Amino acid sequence: MMSFDRRIEMLHCDARRQLTVYALCAAALASVAADATAKDKFEPLVGTAQITEMLVVPSPDGACQATAEHPGLTATGKIAGQGLGTPIGSFAITSVDCIRSDVPGQFFPPFAFSSSTLTLTARNGDQLVASYSGTGTLSPLGLLVLTGRYTISSGTGAYRNAGGSGSLSGVEDISTQPARGFVTLSGQITR
Repeated sequence: MMSFDRRIEMLHCDARRQLTVYALCAAALASVAADATAKDKFEPLVGTAQITEMLVVPSPDGACQATAEHPGLTATGKIAGQGLGTPIGSFAITSVDCIRSDVPGQFFPPFAFSSSTLTLTARNGDQLVASYSGTGTLSPLGLLVLTGRYTISSGTGAYRNAGGSGSLSGVEDISTQPARGFVTLSGQITR
């Protein structure tokens, strides 16, 4: 038969194990709750805009230079347009991007493009500011097919302290100036 002291000691041991299990469960639940709270800050960002882009070849200000990877001529593209998206609603889009040709000494696709000044302005004046980069390749129909990524860096109003990222895709007819086309942003925003 087990002594009274031994039974008390075993009960204390069991109680310590249960407290340890409870503490571990509480820590796990707190971690899950923190993850859920962080995930709750993310929401979809999807928008499509009709754009025009005025290309200036070669890039006039020297800010857009050829690289070893993209040795062709460079251009500055000034983009403006209107779009519709969620959660932003109707928006104006503006950007100035650097376009680099992969063809040495020429300005022909394929292109690499980038910008740190993409601005989406909602009807009420709230703004999202993002950077982006990607590539443009010529389709069999003669349209420039755009693919890339964007990263939201800031915002104003309802988008103050915004972040997030996603993909961009689109098409442009660059056979006339200004070039005309569509661009779609699809990703997530945090606020």
